[in-house]
Amino acid sequence: MAEIKQFNSFPVSFNRLKGFTNQKVLAEYYHHDVPSEPSVSVLNVAEYVSFLDFETENFIGIRFADGTNVDFSSQIYNTNLSNDSVVFSSKDDEETYCIITLI
Repeated sequence: MAEIKQFNSFPVSFNRLKGFTNQKVLAEYYHHDVPSEPSVSVLNVAEYVSFLDFETENFIGIRFADGTNVDFSSQIYNTNLSNDSVVFSSKDDEETYCIITLI
């Protein structure tokens, strides 16, 4: 029997991320090649969090103080809340995900 997973919607994750604005945030991308260590880490102040709602797709973007941007599309990622973090997991690879945590 297949495992059933329930994911939050992009608007729910966006509402959590809005609370991270102007605060130090850690975004860590994990990839199946090296599952125990993040492939990319961003530790900086989240200056701006945006949400775009198109008919068939949602987008969440975060701009960090150093100019780094991270973007997530509902076509590519599932999203969920985990404790005080927001998690975006790849729809194509269960071992590829991004954890965004308020520091």
